[in-house]
Order: sequence, then C-alpha cells, then structure tokens
Amino acid sequence: MQITDQILFKHKQLGLGTTGKRYGDIYVLPREEELPVNVVSLGIDYCQPAYRNERLNSRVSVLAFVLSGQGILRIGSESFVCKPGDVFILRKGTQHSVVVDDSADEFTYLWYNLGGSCLALLDSFRIPFPPYIAQANMEGLFRKGIRVIEQEKQLESIQITMMLVCTEIVMTLSKLLIQRNSKLSAQALKFMNYLDMIGNGTFQAQKMSRHFNMSIRHMNRIFKAETGSTPYQYVLRRKVETAKVLLKDTSISIRDIAEQLGFTDQYHLSNFFKQRTGLSPMEFRKKEH
Repeated sequence: MQITDQILFKHKQLGLGTTGKRYGDIYVLPREEELPVNVVSLGIDYCQPAYRNERLNSRVSVLAFVLSGQGILRIGSESFVCKPGDVFILRKGTQHSVVVDDSADEFTYLWYNLGGSCLALLDSFRIPFPPYIAQANMEGLFRKGIRVIEQEKQLESIQITMMLVCTEIVMTLSKLLIQRNSKLSAQALKFMNYLDMIGNGTFQAQKMSRHFNMSIRHMNRIFKAETGSTPYQYVLRRKVETAKVLLKDTSISIRDIAEQLGFTDQYHLSNFFKQRTGLSPMEFRKKEH
C-alpha cells in the first residue's frame, strides 16, 4: 500500500466551521510526539462563491499560497485581498477568516496546518504579524510537501521531512521580506532567489553559471561585492541557520539533520557547524535547551 493511500482524502467535500462550499485534496499526517512542531495536515482547497471559513481561536497555524481566484483574508480587525502568487499566514490562537471575493468564481489555495510550537518557528525568522506577502511566487516550494509525500517510503519518518519543508518555506519568506527592504541590485536579487529555490539541496556552480549565462568568476564577483559572500558560502550559511533551528526547536537526531541538509554524514555536519559557530551541534543544542 502506498503512503498516499493511507493519508490522502481526495476531492473531498469540506464544510467544518464554514458557510458555502469548498472541496479539495487533504493529506492527514500521523503526529510525532517528540517533535515540537507537527504538520497536522496539508492540501489544496477549492472554495466556491459565498464560501466563508472562520476560526475564533485557531488551534493551528496555517501557511497558504494562493493558486487562483481572489479571496478576502481577515485577521482581527484587518483585511487583505489575496490574489494568485500571494502567501498568507494565519497564526495559532488568532481570530481569522477566509472569504471568497464576490467577484471570484472560485478561490483556490494550497495550505499547511502546523500544530505544536509553530509560533516559535515563525518568530525565529521574524515573520511579521499579521503576515500577508504579495506576489511571493513560491508555488513550487509550497507543492514540495506534496511531492515529498508521494516519494516518501516510510510513513514513520514523514514528519521530519515535512518540518524541513515548512522551515524552508518560512526561511524563504523571511529572505524575501529582507530582500524587498534591501538595496541589492536586481541581478544580485536574482542570484539570491535562485539560491533560495535550491533550499537544502546540493549547490552546483556550473549549473547556476549556465542558468544565468555568466562565468562562475563573474557571478561570484557580483554576488560577493553586494552580499559579502560567494553563492556557495551563502548556501552553506543558510544550511547552518536551518541546522540551528532544528537543533534548538526539535529533538531530531544530528544524523537525521545532516542527512536532510545534504551533508555526507553527521561528522561532516559537526565539523562544518563548529567551524562557523564555535560549538558542535550537540553543544549548541545543550546550550539552547
């Protein structure tokens, strides 16, 4: 039996806590009690006209990416109009609602429901409140969770992988907000966006060089002049920051963190981490706990 056969409710009619109609595909994931943050569920909602979903004191935080249509997001007393390409985050414990705009035939968005200490994850990357990020253009990253589920072989380890996906989403949002308030050139921002899409994958300078039709030397010179680091160093620094979050806020083993971040083994991660922080991963975890 495939994992998706066990956790996928496809094209399901949804109505809990709502008025109007919506349907969609929902992946309900098994919880991992040792992890402080769990992806309770994720999916795609297709919301019909007159649809309204309101939570008075949400038990989960929601990461969402708008695929099509137009909706109205209300958080407390503030309202935002959400359009394709936008990202919105609904925080745990808040009163909020999602309403389909009267002018839209259907409002569709891809979402993750996060349980546990999810607010700490958002605060770690200084995601503002209320968060609404226009034209984030992160559909590929938001769909990554679904691709991971379809490729995963062990249902028992799915939460570790999904938490990394969500950490990558939040980190990329944080970077995007920083970039929009920065004075980097358009070219440097293109480089940074490309590197952010790599996430925790393997960096290949030749591949990036071909993508931008530019020599590695020239590419490194532009990026370092504006950011103080080469593209490779930028990717490594990002991996260290991700490792810090996982060491601080989860009980994931150092071996599993090393594997998920693309290091050869935990000793490779430990040596690299200590060179840049002055502490081994174990020492950092003990200090932060």
